[in-house]
Parts: sequence; C-alpha cells; structure tokens
Amino acid sequence: MSSAETNHFWQFSLDFYQRDGVAEACLTLQDRLGLDVNILLYAAWMASQGRTASAADFERVDLLVAPWREEVIRPLRRIRRWLKEPGPDAPAGGVREYRDGIKSAELDAEKIVQDMIFASHVRTKKPGGDGPGDIRAALSNYLKMRDVPPDDDTVRELDAICAAFDRLVRTGGRQSGS
Repeated sequence: MSSAETNHFWQFSLDFYQRDGVAEACLTLQDRLGLDVNILLYAAWMASQGRTASAADFERVDLLVAPWREEVIRPLRRIRRWLKEPGPDAPAGGVREYRDGIKSAELDAEKIVQDMIFASHVRTKKPGGDGPGDIRAALSNYLKMRDVPPDDDTVRELDAICAAFDRLVRTGGRQSGS
C-alpha cells in the first residue's frame, strides 16, 4: 500500500473500537476465546462497506495475519500486561514509561496488520452492496471458521458489537453527540 493511499479500515477501526461496548466485547472475546480483535473489526468494516464477510474471507485474512499475531502482537501484549505489576522492586516511573513504549509498539503492530488486511482487500475487492452488510451473519461466519460454539457469554459480547454497529448505521457513522 502506498503511503498516499488511505487505509479506510484503520480509520473505521479507530472510530468503531471506541464506541460503547466495542472494546470491552472485543477484548473479552480475545481473552476468552482467542479471537482476533482485528478480524472482529474486519467483520464490522466489511459490513459497513455493504458486504457480509464469509468464512472463506475470514480464512484468507486469518492466514495472512497469523504470523504477525503469533510472533509480534501476542508477545508484545503479554509483556505489556505483565508490566502492569512487575514486582515491588521495579521503579514505578521507569516501568510505566517502558510499558507505554511497549503499548505503542503493540499499536504500531496492530496498524501493520490492518494495513496488510486492507492491502489484501484492495487486491481482491468484490463489489459492496447498497446498504450495510449483515454484521451478525459475518460474526457467525467467523465463529464457524474458528470452530467456536456461541455460548451465552459469547452471544452477549457479539450482541454488544452488533448493537454498536447498528448505532453506527443509524447515525451515519457519527459518534453520539458529534
């Protein structure tokens, strides 16, 4: 992707992730089930583009990003989380500053993953629809692809993502109060 090309997926993700309930739901699904937050956001972004992501779409994207997720993002996340309580003898200010650097590196890695997904999308782009895609069907396709049965807790988290998406569609992409 050229530096002049705007990654619309990243811009969408930055907005959508901060909507009520989205971050919490995504992180819960990540921690409980090992789902990929970037792929959950991809499902929502595709729906915002008028497409319902299929299991094949998720398989393609998952294969693309798995090395980065396993070798870069998860290790950085593990370190960042460990640094929340590094022990009584660690200098708090120095640890906090170091943890902030790790957090920044983790976010940079997430952006690289989303750049990869977006570039892949641009190469394989299929036409979108006139209205939003079916976010519920897309998330269901992702769970099927990952072989995750939707228990009550999972459904509750997915419902939070879908509700935020529905609000996004109703407001035309605007945050409440903006």
